[in-house]
Amino acid sequence: MVALGLRVAGSLYIFWLGLRLLLRPLRKPGEQSEALQFRDGVMLQLGNVQGLVMLLVMFSTFSPGADAGTAVVLALSAALIAVNLLGHLLWASLGSSLQRLMHDRPRLLLAQNALFGLLLMAVAGWLLLRGA
Repeated sequence: MVALGLRVAGSLYIFWLGLRLLLRPLRKPGEQSEALQFRDGVMLQLGNVQGLVMLLVMFSTFSPGADAGTAVVLALSAALIAVNLLGHLLWASLGSSLQRLMHDRPRLLLAQNALFGLLLMAVAGWLLLRGA
């Protein structure tokens, strides 16, 4: 019952994130963004509800059940760590190039937001319907 509640809550939250991204407006011309510092990134990660929800949804969805052994939990944890490390390294290494590209081509940013938003919404639907 708890797993079902977590799956529904997590799926709805992921769907909401996708919808927000899909409907996100472009920044007005001439509007500058504030330069972020390392401490800003640390604080963002510490308060990242999405990351916590992802953990709960992942373990409630992909864990085989109460009889899952330590090996399954370790394998899921290793997969999560690998995905997060790869994702962070890619975004960190390509972030400044992507930022310049998106700033110069606002339609590309709109297309990216639409694509990522739709993909998040599709994943949320899949997670919700997967256990039905």
